[in-house]
Amino acid sequence: MLYVMRHARAEEVTPGGDDNDRPLTQAGCDRTRKAASGMLAIGVRFDVILTSPKVRAVETASLLSSAYDQQPAPQILRALSD
Repeated sequence: MLYVMRHARAEEVTPGGDDNDRPLTQAGCDRTRKAASGMLAIGVRFDVILTSPKVRAVETASLLSSAYDQQPAPQILRALSD
């Protein structure tokens, strides 16, 4: 089974800022934790968690993995940033 999860809500890009460096908002973190807990509760399991190197994606993957006691730990896949 393949699950695709979009990153959570991220901060707006600042003038002159880099879109790749946008962190999650607190609401995005809270919503991701809630979604991850729900997936765990209904028995969704992962063999691997892959993420792009973008900050918001890495943070989302880390929050998801945390709900599963870091099993599996997220792996950055640069090809996902294109």
